[in-house]
Amino acid sequence: DSIVAEGSITGIAQDRYRNTWISTINQGLVKIDVKLGVTAFDLQEYEGELQINSINMLPPDELVLGTGSGILSIEASELRGRRSLPKKKIIENWEEPINVLVRAQDSVGLYIGTRENGVWFYPGKKKGGNIKQMKLWETNERKNIKALIEAKDKSLWISVEGEGLYKISPGFDSVKLQHTLY
Repeated sequence: DSIVAEGSITGIAQDRYRNTWISTINQGLVKIDVKLGVTAFDLQEYEGELQINSINMLPPDELVLGTGSGILSIEASELRGRRSLPKKKIIENWEEPINVLVRAQDSVGLYIGTRENGVWFYPGKKKGGNIKQMKLWETNERKNIKALIEAKDKSLWISVEGEGLYKISPGFDSVKLQHTLY
């Protein structure tokens, strides 16, 4: 598809129907439907104001886009019959450049790695949708998260630009942190 060929791919996710969703930095989304083939969704309604940096899915069909200005949430069913992403407001008017969205092991929400202010957590629309900052360091300022994953033991592995790799064990709180920098 031309959107995938022209745009830099920033993420790939799969929904519960085994359809594949591909995000590109500034060209839009592509859905590869197992039954219907390829559908492209452009960003025309955003008039050049949207940059998609990452993508993920939350049950049952919440498509979550990490953008250059925050989180966009769209029900995948809203896209039926469309060729453009519908114009939506950033969740809670929370304007934060997003680098990565990683699904929590328990599938209840997403960890959000930001470009400037550390790690946040989004529980999804079904759980209230309130985005909360995770207090992992004395200060989260200037923490550019490049990658993160939650391990089976619930520890978080976080790559911070210019600082290296952190492993943060479960049970942390804002006072006593167990950081190991590798």
